[in-house]
Amino acid sequence: MTAGLQIEFGSSRCYNSPIAEASIVGRAIGMATVGLKPIAEIQFFDYIWPAMMQLRDELASMRWRSNGQFSAPMILRVPIGGYLAGAPFITASAGK
Repeated sequence: MTAGLQIEFGSSRCYNSPIAEASIVGRAIGMATVGLKPIAEIQFFDYIWPAMMQLRDELASMRWRSNGQFSAPMILRVPIGGYLAGAPFITASAGK
């Protein structure tokens, strides 16, 4: 899905980030509040839980807490299902 984006848009707009879900979502929220429209991605749905505080406490209430002065228009891509039989860390630890 993201193949070729860095070549097309440059490394200042498309870059890899560390695998730190709360940081990925927090950074995307910050980018959205200053007028950018980020598209962030978490590699697997099973990994979304570290980012839930950012999603629930920050993103979902941004407009209400700022009395309409801030919004955070962003897209968060989170693949789920497909060929995966479960959480990658669960299947790996189960010896499959």
